[in-house]
Amino acid sequence: MARPAEGEVPLTLTTLADLLDAVAPEALAGLPEPQRRALSAALLREAPARDALEPRLLGTAVRSAITALAATGPVVLAIDDVQWVDATSATVLAFACRRLAGARVGLLAARRSGEPLPLDIGAVFGPDASETMRVGPLSVASLHHMLAERLGRPLPRSTLVRVHEASGGHPLFALEIMRLLDEDGVPPAGTPLPVPTDVRALVRRRIVRLPGPTRETLLVAAMLGSPSVEAVAEAAGRSVDNDLAAAGAEGIATIRDGRVAFAHPLYAAAIVAESAEAERRAVHARLADRAPDAESRARHRALAAPGPSPETAAELEAAAHEAGARGGQRAAAELLELALGATPPADDEARQRRTIELADALQRAGEPSRAEGLLSAVIERAEAPPIRARARLALARIRYEIDAAGSALALCEAAIPEAAGDPQLGAHAHAMTAIVSWDDFRRREGHLREAIRLLAQVADPDPVVEALVLMERCGNDVSAGRPLDRALVDRALELERRAPAGGVADRFSASLGAWLKSMDDFAGARVWLEHTEQAAIDEGDEGSLPYAVSHLPELELWTGHWVEGEALARRHMALASELGLESQRRQALYNLALLHVHQGREAEARAEIREALAAAATDGDVWTETTVTPLLGMLELGLGNAAAAAEPLRRAGELRDGMGQGTPRRHDVELVEALLAIGDVDAAAAATAAMTERAERFQRHSALAAAARARALLAAARGDLDGASSAIDTALAEHDLAPIPYDRARTLLSAGQIRRRRRERGLAKAAFEASHEVFNALGAELWARRALAELDRTGIRRSSGDELTETERRIAELAATGMTNREAAAALFLSPKTIEANLARIYGKLGISSRAELGALLGGGSERPDRTTVGKPQMR
Repeated sequence: MARPAEGEVPLTLTTLADLLDAVAPEALAGLPEPQRRALSAALLREAPARDALEPRLLGTAVRSAITALAATGPVVLAIDDVQWVDATSATVLAFACRRLAGARVGLLAARRSGEPLPLDIGAVFGPDASETMRVGPLSVASLHHMLAERLGRPLPRSTLVRVHEASGGHPLFALEIMRLLDEDGVPPAGTPLPVPTDVRALVRRRIVRLPGPTRETLLVAAMLGSPSVEAVAEAAGRSVDNDLAAAGAEGIATIRDGRVAFAHPLYAAAIVAESAEAERRAVHARLADRAPDAESRARHRALAAPGPSPETAAELEAAAHEAGARGGQRAAAELLELALGATPPADDEARQRRTIELADALQRAGEPSRAEGLLSAVIERAEAPPIRARARLALARIRYEIDAAGSALALCEAAIPEAAGDPQLGAHAHAMTAIVSWDDFRRREGHLREAIRLLAQVADPDPVVEALVLMERCGNDVSAGRPLDRALVDRALELERRAPAGGVADRFSASLGAWLKSMDDFAGARVWLEHTEQAAIDEGDEGSLPYAVSHLPELELWTGHWVEGEALARRHMALASELGLESQRRQALYNLALLHVHQGREAEARAEIREALAAAATDGDVWTETTVTPLLGMLELGLGNAAAAAEPLRRAGELRDGMGQGTPRRHDVELVEALLAIGDVDAAAAATAAMTERAERFQRHSALAAAARARALLAAARGDLDGASSAIDTALAEHDLAPIPYDRARTLLSAGQIRRRRRERGLAKAAFEASHEVFNALGAELWARRALAELDRTGIRRSSGDELTETERRIAELAATGMTNREAAAALFLSPKTIEANLARIYGKLGISSRAELGALLGGGSERPDRTTVGKPQMR
C-alpha cells in the first residue's frame, strides 16, 4: 500500500517505491536481468546504470513483478490520496496495468473530491472493469458513531446537529470542532459555533500546544514525506519515541508498520507552516546530508541554503537532468526552477542557459504558456546574440505548436544573423526556419541547403542538431517525390538513440511515421506513430502528446477503422485544448471533419469545417485553409451537390499550387468528378492531366489509383467506354497495392457505372454490390445509399438474404484458412468487431455454427448448393 504525501509530488517514483517496498528482493530474482536491474535501481536498492533509465523498461519490469506476485494469489494495489502520486509513478503504473490482462490484479485508490487524478483508473483498466464510488458527507447518525468512538463519550443531540451543520458532514472538520468545543465550551443556541473558515487554523491550535521537541520531530517527519521511525530519529539525532507518543496522544500522528503516519495530510502541512524559516532551513540541511538519492539531496540542499550558491545550482541542474531521464518532467521543471533561484544574479550566462532549459522542461510537462513567457524574457534581456538565438529557436518551436502563425518564422529568421560565426547554431537556425516554412516549399528548400552547408563545417556536430537537419533532408525528399534515403534514415535514428531531442515531437522518428503514411506504407507508419505516442506517454512529455496522436486518426480512416479513428480524433482534440496548442486544435478539427465527411454526418462536418476556417482566417493560416477547404467540396459531392462541390475543390488546388507543393492530392479526383458532373469537361481534363503527372512522378499507389479513376471518368464522359474500362481496371489493380477500403469502394462505384454503360449488367451489379458492402461496413452512409441507388438502376434483382456478399465471402475464405478475427481484420483492413459481426451473419446464412464447419464446407466436406454463393468470382 502507498500513502503519498503532498510534499512528495515533485519527487520521482516515490509512490512506486512505497507500493513495492514490501516485496522481497528474492521475489524479483526471477525477472529478466535488464528488468530486475531497472526495478532495483528505481527502488534505490542498487546504483542505477550509467545510461538513463528507460521508462518503458521500468514499466515492463513493474508489470512482470506484479504478474509474478499474482501467480501466487490475488494482488491489490492500494493507494491512498492518489491525487498526490508523483507523475513518473503514475506513468509507470499506467503502462504496467494496461498490460495485466488476465492477471488477478486490482487497484484500489482514494482521492479527495475536486483534486486532479494523475492515474486515470478507467483508462488503465477500461470503463467496464472499474468503478468509481463517491464518499459523501457523513449523516448525522454516522457522525454520532464516529465522534463517540473517537472522543469516548456520546454527544447531546442538539450539539451533534449543530456540529454536523457546521462541518458539512466532513469527519475531520467535525472532530476538530468538537475538540475546540471541549476546550471553550458550546456557545448558546442561536450563536454560531466558533469554527474558523480555514481548517488549518484548527490544526495549528493543537500543534502549538505540543512540546518543542515533539514539534521538531513532527517537522522532520513532515519534510521527509512518509518516513520510517529510524529515518526520523537519524535526522533528529536522537530517540523520538517519546515525541511520537505525545503526537499519538494528541491524535496527530501514529506509528504504522514502522513508519510515521499523520492522521491527516493537513497536520503535516500545518506543522511546516507553523515553523520558523530558520528552523526549516536547519532541518533541510540535516536531511540533505542523509538523503538517499541525488534528487532529494539537491532539493533539500537548495531549501537549506540562505542564498544563491553556484554549487547548489549545479547540483540541482544535474538532479533535474536525472529526473528528466527517468521520465519525471514535472520534477525536472521544479528542480530547474530551484536551480535558477540558486544561481547568483551576476552569472547571466548560467541564468539564461538554465532559463532556456527550464522552458524546455515546462513545455514537455505540458505548460507551454509558462515556457513562452520565460523565453520571451531571455530574448528581451540577453546581451549575447547566441543566447538570444537559442531562446528564439526554442520559442519558435513552442509558437509553432501554440498558434500556427507566422510568429515562429519571424523568430527563426531573427535568429539567423544572431547565430553568425557559429556554424552549428546557424545550421540549427536554418533547419528550424525550413521546418516552420510550411507555406512556402521553395523557401524551405533554400534554408535546408544552407543548413546542410553550415553543418558540414562542424567537425563533431551536436547529434540533436544533426538529426534535425537530416529530418528536414528526408522530409524534403518525401515532399519532392523522392524515396527515403535508407542510409540517412539509419543515421538519423542512430543519432536519436545516442542523444534524443528533448521533446518527443522534435525527433526524427516522430516524423518518420507521418512520412510513411503519406507514402502508403501504412504498416510502417503505424509502427512509428504508435512508437511516438508511447514515447511521449512513457517520458511524461505531455507537450508532445497531441502531435504524437495527430496522425493516427487519418491512418485509421485510410485503413478502414473509422470508429477507432474518431475516438483518436476526439482524444487529440481534448489534448490540444487542455494544453492550449492552437495549431494542434486546428489539426484535430481537420481530423474530425475528415471522418465526419466520409461518414456523411453533415451537420457535424459543416460545423467543424466552419470553425477551422474561421480560426485560420484570424492569422492567415494558409496550411489549415488548404487542408480543410477540400473537405467542404467532398461533403457537397457526397450530398449530390456537384456545383457547390467544384468551387472549394478548385480553391484548394490553387492554394496548394501557390505554396509550391507538388505532392499528390487526394481531393483532385473529387474535383474531376464534380467538374464532369457540371459539364466542364475541359477543366476536368486539365485537372486529370495534372494529377496524373504528379502520381507518376511520386509513384504512390493510392495516387496512381486515383489518377486512373479520374482518367476513366474523363474517358466515359467523352464516350470512350473501352478506354474507361481499361483505366478503371488499372485503378483497381493499384488499389490492391495500397488497400484503402473507402477509395477502392469509390472506384468500384465508378466501375459499376462504366460496366453498366457497356451493357455488362452482371459485372455492373457485382461492382455496385461490392461497393455498397464496403461503404456499409465502414459507415459511409451517403455513398452506401448512392451505391444502392446505382444497383437498382441495373434492373437486376439484388442478392437474396441467403447469399454471401462480396465482403462476407472474403471473410469466410480467410476464416476457413484458420485466421483469427484479428488477423482477418488486418488482412481486409476492417476492425475485429466487424469481422465478428460478419461471421455471425455468415454462420446464419450457411446454417452452421463453427469455424470447423465453415472449413469443411469450403473444403468440399459438405454441400449446400441452395444456401451459398461462396464461390462467386471476386470483382477486381
